[in-house]
Amino acid sequence: MRDTLRRQVDAWNRGEIRGFLDGYHHSPETTFLSGGAKGITLTRGFDAMAARYEGRYPPGKQGTLEFVDVEVHPIDADAAWVLGRYRLTGDVTQSGAFTLVLRRMEGRFVIVHDHTTAETPPS
Repeated sequence: MRDTLRRQVDAWNRGEIRGFLDGYHHSPETTFLSGGAKGITLTRGFDAMAARYEGRYPPGKQGTLEFVDVEVHPIDADAAWVLGRYRLTGDVTQSGAFTLVLRRMEGRFVIVHDHTTAETPPS
């Protein structure tokens, strides 16, 4: 599970948003709940979520990502929920918290649900 998150951070910091998105289950069942001061949005399906990320964070303008205070809570051998915080610095300055649900699929853990809340609005 931590490998999935590490690969996401590494891809993001190389400017590879699609590489970051590889940490998610590529399915219409994937859900992404996000929000902050401007309200809450539920996005259903990998394609819709990917379009949202790519629109919000254009290549080379996504800032530098860091995950901190990460706690992994196994549910069983093939699933876990993860609690943590993120920080974006540079082109984008933003921070917040997340809760993820990961499942083992095809030999690797992928995110099937992401609930992320921003503390500060994107700049």
